[in-house]
Amino acid sequence: MSESHARRYPSSIAELEALLETATRPGTRARLQARLADRRYHNAKRKARLRAVHAARSPEEVVVAQMARHPSGSKTCNGCKRSLAFTAFSPQPEATDGLWKYCTDCQHTPSTEGTR
Repeated sequence: MSESHARRYPSSIAELEALLETATRPGTRARLQARLADRRYHNAKRKARLRAVHAARSPEEVVVAQMARHPSGSKTCNGCKRSLAFTAFSPQPEATDGLWKYCTDCQHTPSTEGTR
């Protein structure tokens, strides 16, 4: 996409989707769709690159990342919202802090809301 389009349209996927819903002219819709596809492609590439970098870390680097992200030495579970020690979470090398976002209790409990 040309640089003039990159400046004219937002880079946020949510903002691009909102603009696409309100766009009425076919040319504008086509440019927005192209920009949206471009953003999704680059976001996926960036996430894949970060996952690869995080997965290649040594155990010492993972501990440093955990303490940088959670200086209190505990992490809040996304399921039960309790603040728990790192040992209550399964390892996930691709995550920023090297830990799964749900504690082991929530991982083994079936979701009643159907959100996971």
